[in-house]
Amino acid sequence: MEKVAILGRIFDPVHWGHLSIAQTAATQFAIDRALWAVDRANPHKSHSVLAIFNKLRQMVALATAEPPDFGLLPLDTNPSASGAIDSLLYLQNLATEAQLYWIIGADAFQTLPKWPRCGEIGGLFEILRA
Repeated sequence: MEKVAILGRIFDPVHWGHLSIAQTAATQFAIDRALWAVDRANPHKSHSVLAIFNKLRQMVALATAEPPDFGLLPLDTNPSASGAIDSLLYLQNLATEAQLYWIIGADAFQTLPKWPRCGEIGGLFEILRA
């Protein structure tokens, strides 16, 4: 069974730490594909200054172009800023026969109880906290 993980956040900017977390998870859990979802806004950080969404997607696309097991989810994956659940449900529909993982940083994991529909996430994905 294929193992697919998703990483989602603002990535403003994407950096070596994000790539290292994804690569470490891929190695430790034998992940076949790591898909990246760039969120339009962060509902948990009201004072963040964000780069333009399309520029962020371009940066993530460039950063994830080399590893053959990394990819960028399509634009329509998370059309709103309603939270991670949209991207996760999209991936669930995309990879119906796969074992699914969600890679999340420790900082975001701490705020998880405040996220919209957070109770559904644990039932859909195995959470890998970095």
